[in-house]
Order: sequence, then structure tokens, then C-alpha cells
Amino acid sequence: MSFARRVWPLALLLILALIAFWPLVLHPTRTLYSDTNDLLAEHLPAKLFLVRSLHETGELPLWNPEQYAGSPFVHDIQVGLFYPPHLPLYVLGESAVGPFMSWLVFSHVVLAGWLMFAYARHAGLGASAAFVAGCGYMLAPRWMMQLFLAGHTVTIGLAWLPLVLLCIERAIQRRRWSWAVGGGVAYALFILGTHPQWTFYGSLLIGLWPLRLATDVLLKRPLLVRWLLVEAVVVAVGVGLCAVQLFPTFEASGQTSRSKGMAQSWGLEGATAAMSTLVGQFPDRVAEGVHWETRGGIGFTWAILALVGARLGGRATKVPAYIAIGMLAFVLGGSLLFQHVPGFSAFRMPTRMLLTLAFPVAYLAGIAVQRLQDQWPASTLTGATVVVLVIAAVPGLVALYYGMFPDLRQTNLGWRCYWLIIPGALVSFLLIGRSLFGIARVRFAIALLIADVVLFALPYSDVRPMADIYPRSPLIDPLRDDGQLPGSLVYDPDVNDAGDCFFGPGSPLASAHGVRSVRGYNPLDVARYRQFLAFIADVGEPQQAFSGRFTHPVTVEFPIENRPLFDLLGVTWVVAPVDDPPPGENWATVAAWIDPASRSYNFLGRGVQTLRPTRIYVNLNSMPRAFLVPTAVPEAADADVLQQLKGLDPWQTATLADWDAKRHPMPAPRARRPWLTIHSEKPNEVAITLDGRGAGLLVLTDPWYPGWVCRIDGEEAPIWKADYAFRGVIVPVGSREVVFRFEPQSYRRGKWVSVFTLAPVLLFLGIAGMRRRVS
Repeated sequence: MSFARRVWPLALLLILALIAFWPLVLHPTRTLYSDTNDLLAEHLPAKLFLVRSLHETGELPLWNPEQYAGSPFVHDIQVGLFYPPHLPLYVLGESAVGPFMSWLVFSHVVLAGWLMFAYARHAGLGASAAFVAGCGYMLAPRWMMQLFLAGHTVTIGLAWLPLVLLCIERAIQRRRWSWAVGGGVAYALFILGTHPQWTFYGSLLIGLWPLRLATDVLLKRPLLVRWLLVEAVVVAVGVGLCAVQLFPTFEASGQTSRSKGMAQSWGLEGATAAMSTLVGQFPDRVAEGVHWETRGGIGFTWAILALVGARLGGRATKVPAYIAIGMLAFVLGGSLLFQHVPGFSAFRMPTRMLLTLAFPVAYLAGIAVQRLQDQWPASTLTGATVVVLVIAAVPGLVALYYGMFPDLRQTNLGWRCYWLIIPGALVSFLLIGRSLFGIARVRFAIALLIADVVLFALPYSDVRPMADIYPRSPLIDPLRDDGQLPGSLVYDPDVNDAGDCFFGPGSPLASAHGVRSVRGYNPLDVARYRQFLAFIADVGEPQQAFSGRFTHPVTVEFPIENRPLFDLLGVTWVVAPVDDPPPGENWATVAAWIDPASRSYNFLGRGVQTLRPTRIYVNLNSMPRAFLVPTAVPEAADADVLQQLKGLDPWQTATLADWDAKRHPMPAPRARRPWLTIHSEKPNEVAITLDGRGAGLLVLTDPWYPGWVCRIDGEEAPIWKADYAFRGVIVPVGSREVVFRFEPQSYRRGKWVSVFTLAPVLLFLGIAGMRRRVS
């Protein structure tokens, strides 16, 4: 085969990706943008914090002090600290982070197409059919929605899925362990680059898909044992390489609100929404808040050809077809049967399985194109078209009957173009297909499939300069000056019912500009801190994940009902409208600290918004971030903690969880209040200087979390959960320095497991490569 014939499918896949990302191609220094974008609300601010921290401290930040008053950073797998394609972040400047992440998304889309093409060729498909499989996987409408509308860059790791399956199947077929070890390396990349929920769904596919080889008579008898052994090697190598990330993440899972259970999973609601939008474009002019979560988004032509491929593929497509049917059944209500099964119960939005469904749909469509070259299955094509047309049309007709369908003038242009062009072109294909030669039929089908995904994806892509997304207000500089007042935390209440606020929902501007915020955005939260926010609002009931405003991944506004607890948190600054000051007394203002037209990014569907005049209010009652109290009492039972905290003077007494006063007695109280100050602060370390005259319990109002180590004048001391959510350490008389250092054992252990896995993997693959070259 000539070089040109080998390269044309890969080149055409690259061109299609460039078309899908056309705004980024025209403006390569801008950042992918939408009004409902997790990249901009959560992931990009985290990357900006990473880059800034590396430049300022020279060490990898394991803790992020800028979200939720402080939260674990290395534990968050969504940050992707150890994902190899993120390595350039370690040397980039902050201004380059947004464009880099945007082009990284593009490169993974291209990679997904190329690797799917390689897998399809391995599976026996011709170049044209393999090109279809690659196109259908990399430009799957559901993935384009997740990337462009939702900004779910935590799905880019799905690009490695075809490579994992290719290595597994070759290991089974060729009986070479080097392919299994290589599959483990690819599986590690898949894990490190993917959100845990899609990792879980993708792992199920990785486990079941190779059973399609059971149709091979030569492999059928020993297949089961070989399949289990190869899968075991892949999982062992992949998990071992990822241990540096997985160990901290597993530790963090026990500290989150999800560890107390989830109040809702959206299984039934998602199934209803997905059922009505399973096939084709959507008429909505503006994407809804969960548009990408509950909508099917299977291309009209792709659905038809996937059915044709399942019907004509024979035994070779039996397992892939059953897997696709199982996925659809799970999405359309079957998830309710698994909602209490370990693994499945850890995640909400089971409709996310639709993203994994893109793999079997693309593969089966490729099979159909392969068959079209040799035959014209008129009845199968017609039957599949009728089935898909009914699935696509019935929900719209029902909505039209009940008056819920939008006026045609209110529908988006993409929907009108899609449903005018694609069905018409398909009808033409059905009418003239029999008269075409095999290669002409294939080209017609490929053109139709390309038009389907391109028309679906084009309306979603957009870019903006990063400076427009995270505008720097003149109020940022005083908020960053921690030396002015002792608390340094910032709270920005909502200014309207749409969730607009100074930092934006999820506080992206806080991490973008290096300000410590009370609020944040991350499903990997700290349950005790979230419960303390509920205490401030006078809510004492234990909080479950997604049970309300305090345990949603985006911490929304909460009322300040218990001002002493709000002051204990160390909130020095409140940024609120000039005409709507915070409630209560003892708030001061500075005339110069006003922004007449501050702007923030609201990812809840509003995008960048200009707020009414905003100012900084200084909380004169704010307690310092670190202080000594003379006495302590054991923490009450969960149901009584709020009342206990309300009845104590935080300057005099703190509560301690799991504290034994006999084994760890408090020192005798001193007559005078001691002097102390935070003389050094880094993400991984807080150092406090004392005058040596005080003694008692030192309370640091940063969230308590396993992995923090305290050393008093060089001697390690236990850290207690103080005042429910914070860190406390008993300080003896004469102490001069207290240093808190984040040194999680889960990270250290995981790091060594990864190192000891990587070394033999490299050695094994190197020896295998040398043997292959010699042979």
C-alpha cells in the first residue's frame, strides 16, 4: 500500500477536527468558551493555581488554600497532576494556560480518531470503514457537547480507550505479554486523564468488549482463561502506575459529603430526558444547564448505520451489539436496578454512560460501511431508518401535541439545518444506493456520516481571550494583601437569583487571581467544612451529597444566621453590592475599595456578566486565622454539635473531636493573652511564630484533613479536629514555632508504588522491544 493511501484517513480525520474547532484555529491564542463551562469554572482555575504556585514556591502544591478556605489538591484526580500530557503546565506562564488546555483538548480529539482508526484496522475493517469508526468516535456529538458546552476536559482521557482494547485483543490473539503490559500503560493514561465516573464506565467496556473474540473458533476454547489473565495484567499495571494519584483519591473519598450517602442520583429524571432526545440535534436556542448530561445526541445517520452494522455483521458484531443494547438499557432506566450496587452507587447522572456508547456506535457504523461495499441491504436499511425515525420523531410529536414544542422561529439554526439536510440526504441515498457501485455507495455513506457529525458539532465551538473570562477587578489587590487584617478569607454573596457574584459561582476568579475564598467548586469536598457552613446558616442536620446548598459541588450563597461562627471561620472580607451590604453590625468600608462595574464568569448559563457597583466590606469581628485558647472540651454528638458551638466563647474554649483529656491534657492557662503571627505561608505549609509565653490550644481555622503534620519547635504533635472543622494542636509553655506541613501518607505510598511499577514495566517493554528487533 502506498504512503498516500495509508495516510489519507489520518489526514482527513485531522482536517475534520480542525473544522470542528474552527474558532480555535482562527484564534489560536484564545480559550475554548461557553456560558456553561466547567473548564472555565473549575478546571482552568485549578491549572492557574498550579502554575502560579509552582512559580512562587518551586514545589508541587498538594493543598489548595484558595478554594473552600483550603482543600486537598493532590487528592483531586480531576486536576490531572500526574497526567503526562499536562507536563508542559509545569513550565508555562499563567497567560498560556488557557490556550494550552484548549489545544490539548483538540489534540486528544485527533488522537481519539487516530487510535480508533488503528483499532478498527486491527479488528479487520478496511481503510474506509476504519475511517468511519475513527470519525464517529472522535466527533461523537455527545463528546462534542461535553467538551464544547460543558467544558468537561476531564473526558479527554477517553481518547486512550481504543488503544487499551487494541493491546488487550492483541495480547489475547498473539499470546504476548508485552501487549498486555502496553495495555496497562494505556489504561494508566486513560485513568489519569478521565473523570472517575467515565473511568468506571470505560473500565466495564474494557472488561467486556474483548469477549467479541469468542466468535473466533480458534480462540473460543482457551479464550476465557487468556482473557482473564490479560485483563488482570492490564489492571495491575494500570493501577500500579496510577497509584500516586489513586491512593490519595481513595483517601479523599472517605472525607467527602458523598461518604455520607447521596440524596439523589437523577436516574429516573435523566432517563426521561435522554429518551426524548436520544437521536439527532435539539431545537433549544440556548443550551440548558444540564443539556449535555441528559441528552442522547446520537447522530441520526449514525444510529441507522449502527443498527445496520449490528444486523449485517453476523457473529462478529454480536457482543458489541449486546454491549450497546446494555448501555442504552442502563441509560433509559436500567440504572435504577444498580443504584445501590457498589461502584454504580458512587455516581449520579447515569446518562453519562451515553458518552461511552460512542465507541460501539462508531464501530458498528464502520461495520455497516464495510458491508455496503459488497451488498445493498435495502430492507435492512429501510427498517433501520423507520426505527430511528420513530425514536427521533415521537418525542417531538408528543411535545407538539401538548404545546411544549418551541415555535420554529425560536429554534436554533443548527437544528433547522440538521433536520433539513440529513434526512433529505439519507432519503436520496436510499433511493439511488442500489444503482451505485460499491465504492460509490461507500463514499456517499461516508459523506453523509461526516455531514451528520459536523453539522452537530459546528454550533457548539467558541473561544474568547482568557483576560475577558477572568477580568481583574481593582478589588483583587486589597483582597490579596493578607498582611492588612488577620483573617484573610473572602465571602462573596450572590447579588441576584441567577447566582451572579463577585468571584462567580464556584469562585473561578478567586483561583485565577490567587485569593482565598469561602466558596468553591469541586465534588471532592471536605464534609466537615461543608457541615460547618450549614452551622453558620443555623442548619444542624447532617448533610448528604446533593441534599442542598451546602453539599452541592458548587457552594452557593448561604445566610449568615450565626455571626460568631462566621467570624470564627476568619472571614475578613465580604464583597457585595454597594446598595446591599451584609447584615448585622461592625462592618467597615474604605472609600477607594469600590468597583463600579465588576465582571465575573457565571457558568450557570449566563457567561461573563457585568455586576452593579461592588465594594469590599471589612468584618471587624473576624477572628484571626490562628489563635490560642486556654481550655477545650470534647466534641458533642453530631446532632448536638451546633448547639454546643453556639454556647461557647471561641476565644476561651474550643471543642476537640476524639480527645482524651487524661492522655493529652491541656497546659495550665496563662494570665496574659499570648502573641503569635503567621510568618510564612505556602500551599503545603503554614508556619506560626509564638512569643514563648503562651500555652493552650492553638486553633488554625483551615479545614482539618488527614495528611497534615504539625511540628512544635521541631517535635511532632498530634492535630485535633478543633471547633468541628478546623485544626487544633496543644502547645506547651515556651513554644516558639508551630509548623503545619501537608505530608499525606497516601501520596507518599502511592508515589513509591508507582515508581516500583514503572521501573519493571520499562525494563520489560525494553527487553520485549529488543527481542522483537532481533527476531
